[in-house]
Formats: sequence, structure tokens, C-alpha cells
Amino acid sequence: MSDLEALEGTLNTRDVGGLVGAGGGAVPPGRLARSDSLSELSADDAQRMLGWGVRSVLDLRGGAEAVEFGRGPLAAHPVAYVNIPMLELAPTGRPGRLLLDAYLDLIERDPMVPLALETAGILLARGPLVVHCTAGKDRTGLVVALLLACAEVRADDIVADYLRSGSAMPLVKARLAAFPRYRTVMEQYPELYEARATTITGLLEHLDGRYGGVRRWAASRNVPDVVLDMIRNALRG
Repeated sequence: MSDLEALEGTLNTRDVGGLVGAGGGAVPPGRLARSDSLSELSADDAQRMLGWGVRSVLDLRGGAEAVEFGRGPLAAHPVAYVNIPMLELAPTGRPGRLLLDAYLDLIERDPMVPLALETAGILLARGPLVVHCTAGKDRTGLVVALLLACAEVRADDIVADYLRSGSAMPLVKARLAAFPRYRTVMEQYPELYEARATTITGLLEHLDGRYGGVRRWAASRNVPDVVLDMIRNALRG
């Protein structure tokens, strides 16, 4: 177990190092981590994250979530912080694919998604980056999948990384059940707290089929090529 996976205050944190690229080679450890909310980190947790090398935090929570729950103890340390408030998932899709339809809705209509991708690329150039939202599965899962696809990580590895969040969801749900804003959604749409392989395979297939891949989708949203190259270089260096 890595130091990040041993954190006391988070339930779904991990370094994505080791995922394999389409042409061979792997994402180096200590470059990109993903997490649920960092608000409940302990002081010791913060020191573990600093020991991991974190230079920047990209927070994908909505503005109200970020303000209500705060940044946690990392705010007291010289770590760059950027909040890109992505939309919360809209559970308006078809049963059995609520998450996939919600992800596709985000990449098609939320301008914060390409902005988050571009911002992550710039922050990765500074050094190790942690991307997080509230549960660490959906907004984080979407942006991390896009980052990994930009780095030409194998689709099977992107899916496998996403599925790892599934085992954390019972604990995440137990924590979030204390808050009405999350409890209501969990009760009405339990499918949103699942992790299915078809969600990410469907996302990647949509990007390939409609745009010719994640880079072309990003370019269509005005993410500069130089930033896409920065992502690949950071995660395949």
C-alpha cells in the first residue's frame, strides 16, 4: 500500500503510476494522483501528501461544495490550488447507463471539462498533481480518464483504474450520507455510485467515433496542442 492509499482522511486516493501506454512504457509514479475530497485530511495526512511530492491540487467540486467543506490542512502549505467547478452529474439518462450518459453530457456541454483538462496539463508541468472532487469517482474519474487518454495509456488500463473506485464507494456513501445534498441523490439514483467498465469504454468509444480521439475532442474545445503535448510528456516521461 502506498502512502497515499494509507491516508486517514480520504477513502479513494491513489497514484496512477504504473498504468501502461499503448506503445509500451508506463506512467511514472509520483506524477498524478486522484482522490476524493481532501477536506478531512489529518495533519499527518498532509505531511504524507507533501512527502509524495504534491505541488498542485486541482479541485473539481462545485463552488458551493468547495466553500462549504474547505480545502483541508494542505491550505496551510505552499501547494498551488485551483478550483474548476464542474457541473454535478445530471441523472437524466437511461437506466443502466446513467453514468455514461451523464459523462457524455459533461464532455459535450460543460466548458469546465476542457478547462480542467488544460489546467491539469499546465499544473502537471509544475510537478506532481492531485486531482479530486467529492467522491473521487465521477468528475475526477472523467478528467483523469481524459488525461490518461491524452497520454496514450491503454484503454484497458484506463478502465481498470476507474474500476478501483468501486471498492471505495461503500465507505464514501457512508460518509456522504450525513449530508442531505448527497443523501437524496444516493437514495434516488444508487446507480450513480457504481463503477462500471462500460461507463469508461463508452466514453472512449464516443470520443473515438465522434471526434477521432481525445486530442481532437480537446482541440475542438480550444485546448492548445502544446498543452496536450505537456500532458503526454508529464505522464509518459
